[in-house]
Amino acid sequence: MPTATPNPTATLTPSPEVPSSLWYLTRGGIKLDQGWGVDTNSQGNVYFGTHRQPPDQLFPDMVIYKFSPDGRKLWQVRWGGRQQEKLFIVTVAEPYVYVGGLTHTAVDLREADLAVLALNTADGQIVWEFTWGQGFGYEEVDGLVADGDYLFVSGWTTGKTTGNDIAILKLDKKGKLIWAKTWGTPGWDQADGQMVLDADTIYLCGRYNAPNMIFGGEAFVAKFSKATGDYLAHRTWGGPAFDDALGMTSDGTYLYVVGLTLSFGNGGQIFLLKYDKGLNLIWDELWGGPAGESARAIKVNALGHIFVAGQTDSYGSGENDITFLKYSQDGQMLWSQAWGGPKTEGANGLAIDGDWAYIAGKTFSFGNGADDAILIKVNSQTGQFPPPGSR
Repeated sequence: MPTATPNPTATLTPSPEVPSSLWYLTRGGIKLDQGWGVDTNSQGNVYFGTHRQPPDQLFPDMVIYKFSPDGRKLWQVRWGGRQQEKLFIVTVAEPYVYVGGLTHTAVDLREADLAVLALNTADGQIVWEFTWGQGFGYEEVDGLVADGDYLFVSGWTTGKTTGNDIAILKLDKKGKLIWAKTWGTPGWDQADGQMVLDADTIYLCGRYNAPNMIFGGEAFVAKFSKATGDYLAHRTWGGPAFDDALGMTSDGTYLYVVGLTLSFGNGGQIFLLKYDKGLNLIWDELWGGPAGESARAIKVNALGHIFVAGQTDSYGSGENDITFLKYSQDGQMLWSQAWGGPKTEGANGLAIDGDWAYIAGKTFSFGNGADDAILIKVNSQTGQFPPPGSR
């Protein structure tokens, strides 16, 4: 299949900052900037992935940061070309940190290839870059898992005769493509959020058989062969309106899926689903109020607690606040927290590191511009956030 390589630039900037305990920090300028990916390494350092639109550029670039556990910036790297680059996921597998997103191949924003970068965790130097597309339109990366000697990638792709399909790719650790597979219906299909791997199987989630990008479709979970990428089975969940499984994680035995439903509850609600690996639904839970909620970030800690990060318009102090939820393995909510200012905040990524959680997202209340990337360090045991305005 055809591939396209952009002509990117990479800029490395080390810069120490003042540390604190529980903290949040923002990154951005006067234009639109968003945080999406976050992960930690064995020393507790935090890798934060954003896309940032510099004031002198029409389009954003990928920007990746490394922070110490106390919030000091250790380095940052910018990657981008003449068009638009966006970053959606960060995965650490030492000695590398992998990031995934997209690179636009034309001014027309319907033309993009998925993009994966490998960076050295110590100094941020880019080791390799990989792009892929079928040549018919839009591709992006939403799932990225390092497994032994290989890297598995999932996301969206445009086919020759289909509006949107699911893409699964297998790379070696040098960024060489081993195989690429696509799967979907004649309608609109998308693989969202992180994937899950075990010894033999790839598990994905997303939206299935919608009429278009905006309306309809059911949430799905699906399984594929890890050796070949071939489809094995899938299950759908949802109702008559709109349902999208935006994120997934696993405790090794079960799959936990989070997303947005407009089919049930009061407007937009967060759904949380538990499946076994045969794709049998164990339980499902909804959370939200009358104004609308959604979530795409989900993790399980070593004790089996389930953490969800998203946004709420029903609770909190602003138009839309970050929400952080904690559940037991049987679906019982243990607590819910909301954090934000007078304007809009939202969460896109989540990492759990012992007693700490790191939430990646966006803020309109704090920072320098219309929308800034935000990274927040939270107590994962209690859900305690740093006070807004405390950084």
